Amino acid sequence: MYGGWIAAAAVALGATACKDKVTPLGLAGDPASVAVAGGDAQTGATGAPLTDSLRVKVTDQAGLAVPGVEVRWTATGGTLSPAVDTTDANGISSTLWTLAATAGSDTATATVAGLTAATFTATAGAGGGAGGTPLVYRYVEAGSYHACGITTDERAVCWGFNGDGQLMAGSTSNTLQPTPASGGLTFRTVSGGRYHSCGLTLSGVVYCAGADQDGRLLNKSQIPSNIPVQNHSPITFQLVSAGGSHTCALSLAQDLWCGGNNAEGELGDTSTNTHADTLRPVFGIGTVHYRTVSAGGLHSCALTVAGQARCWGYNLSGQLGAATGVDRNFQPVNVTGGITFQVDPTFVPHAPDPDFYVPSQGFLSAGYAHTCGVAVGGSIFCWGNNDDGQLGRVGVSSSTPSAVTGGQTYKAVTAGVRHSCGLTTAGAAFCWGNNDFGQLGNGTRTATTAPVAVSGSLVFQSLTAGETFSCGVTTAGTAYCWGDNEYGQLGVTGSAGSTTPVKVAFQP
Repeated sequence: MYGGWIAAAAVALGATACKDKVTPLGLAGDPASVAVAGGDAQTGATGAPLTDSLRVKVTDQAGLAVPGVEVRWTATGGTLSPAVDTTDANGISSTLWTLAATAGSDTATATVAGLTAATFTATAGAGGGAGGTPLVYRYVEAGSYHACGITTDERAVCWGFNGDGQLMAGSTSNTLQPTPASGGLTFRTVSGGRYHSCGLTLSGVVYCAGADQDGRLLNKSQIPSNIPVQNHSPITFQLVSAGGSHTCALSLAQDLWCGGNNAEGELGDTSTNTHADTLRPVFGIGTVHYRTVSAGGLHSCALTVAGQARCWGYNLSGQLGAATGVDRNFQPVNVTGGITFQVDPTFVPHAPDPDFYVPSQGFLSAGYAHTCGVAVGGSIFCWGNNDDGQLGRVGVSSSTPSAVTGGQTYKAVTAGVRHSCGLTTAGAAFCWGNNDFGQLGNGTRTATTAPVAVSGSLVFQSLTAGETFSCGVTTAGTAYCWGDNEYGQLGVTGSAGSTTPVKVAFQP
């Protein structure tokens, strides 16, 4: 197994020319020890990957790293991936440990032939909180096929599709149950995009993970990342919103900043130049102040401090609401109709308030090709694509805002891809539009242009609409999801979807 290393040592000693000179074992270059290099003594949720990988270092008798050594990984509970690995140039081998489905302590070992194995321990808790305690949520936000939430201990946890690392958990494996983001960061908000996610730390710094071929992660590399990577803008932000292939944020100075793909003008800087290095200012910085921003599929929208809705980017379906007749607009334009939308006059950035403002599921929400907002008085107005009734009325797509039917009084709205949901002032959830997967939550798969009540009589404090599913958090901090579950986006064991709300795993 180690013949290559013995031969190399022999050459170094000049022994190849002397047949009666044999290189003894145990010289420089031979593996002599395997030691834990990181990832020991972690605590995680049952059935979920640990937040940190297990790592060992293989060294020779001189303490120097030995590359190219086969390491075999085994565990008494759960699974390790990979099970067989080769040390890198620094002598490091690593694996990701997905804990067992039952609570308790387990052991993992890293073995190199002929050497004493390195041992790791981990504790699988009955819930996903610190020490295995149940999760309690402040809110959840859906991406296309995944969801992320902020817990009351200010951690980000995600579940669902993870092919690009958008769950921020250090792997690209789909996860059926909530998994904490890597790095131990504490977040104020989190936002799920199409194939990426972004979070805002308590200190106002943006971190993103997932796909990055167009720069949406904002860290210059344009290389996908399965762990949160930092945006190095010197600006401090108060919220962040992840869109289809771009990201926008609102600064403490109430200015708008966006980065990532800009082919349709969704960054709002009057150009089509992609910005992969960091967030850049949207046109009009310092002259118009905003209260929130929402990044949609190929467009973005924001509310000014006075409640005026403004949008920019792709407009083929009228999702900018500006009745301009152009396919795209490269800077913010006012939504027509003279509607004043709700803003929170008491909101103070970074105030210690559990009901802090959340992008994309509050008073304004940009979906894939439509947009909705909550007007003063509690009516929801929507504009853009209406192929599936996602505008909440009968008729064709429209660039002119129109009121959602039904007569309910709302305090929040969320726009998905082909459906929308609203939260009434009493905390009841209503949804409308496409229902092929049960994403309206009313126990059927029948589409409707009129709002239908989500089953279960639950009282919600927030709602979010993904591509083919929806989620909400009750006033007790319990997260529920409904609709499609092909990739685990409902946050429960198994792949069966549900036409009614099901409780996300690791909760009371």
